[in-house]
This record gives sequence, C-alpha cells and structure tokens, in this order.
Amino acid sequence: PPPSLSSSRGNPRLVSDWSSDVCSSDLWIFVETDDFKIASSVSSILNSANSDTTQIRMLTTHRNKAFENEVISVPHLSNLKFTFPSVTREASSPAFTSRYRRRFGGDPDRYAVRGFDLGMDILLRLAYDLDLYAVADQIGEVSYSGNKFNYWKESGAGYYNTSSYILMYEDLQLKELKDP
Repeated sequence: PPPSLSSSRGNPRLVSDWSSDVCSSDLWIFVETDDFKIASSVSSILNSANSDTTQIRMLTTHRNKAFENEVISVPHLSNLKFTFPSVTREASSPAFTSRYRRRFGGDPDRYAVRGFDLGMDILLRLAYDLDLYAVADQIGEVSYSGNKFNYWKESGAGYYNTSSYILMYEDLQLKELKDP
C-alpha cells in the first residue's frame, strides 16, 4: 500500500514505519471525522498496517454517518476492532422483536426500539412515583431491549440521559463490550 503520513507531536511519520517503532504492541488510533472519504481512507490505511507484531485498533468518540457509509469496509472495521459509544444497540428482547414482526411484518428499526424502551422507562418511573423529577434522582440506570437510561440533572438546563453502550466490530459482527 502507498505510504501515508501520521503526526506524532508535530513530526510526521510514515504509517509503514510504525512496525519498526513499536514492536509487539497495540496501537489505539482515535479517528474523529464527519467525512466518509477520510474515514474510508484511514480505515483502509490502518487495516493495511495491521500485522502480527502490531495490532491497530480504531476508535471514535462519535460514530456518525461517515462511518456508516457503504464505501466503508466492514471487514476493515472488524479487523481494526472499531470501537465507539452508542446510545442504542440491537434489540435483545426476542419477545418484543417477535411481536413487532407479527404486527408490522418486519424487524424493528432503532427508532421503534427506542420508542418502545422510552415508553417502558416512563411507565416504570411513573409506577415508582408520579413526580418524574424526583424519580430521576432515585432510580439509577435501567436497561431495556436496546437502550438504557440514567438521567442526570444539569443545573439550569434540565435532565440528560447519560447512559450509553460501548460497541465494537469483531468477527464481522457488532458486539457490546460489557463491564469487566
């Protein structure tokens, strides 16, 4: 593959030189972009630099449409164990999924799962106490089919859901990383 530049404290280095600099180690590379061309190029370059002695892992703090574009190679993301936070995951409740299929004739998308889980969360919190503001401080994180909720009060700005999942591509599948 053609060499490319990376930056280390302002000193550009060729990606192909990483193997000579770091022996038998893991490199974690954070990629932050909204441009699918950059995401595609970087994932391709990093994938080609992956070796038995240097394992490269690609991460981002904000997965967006750039990483979901059809030109992005899922095998490359899988080889790089692409890791990112997400407020949703695939629905894990077979009961919800089968009922949804029977009623609507297909699998639920992330919006249907989110709506169902949000409705369940509100009902649970209302069953606990009719004052949702008080309940937010009393009930901690709650997980449902494809979402989890843990509300945190921001002074003067309202409540925010602070829960998320850490997801990773591995063996061409999207997997949730769990707490150790």
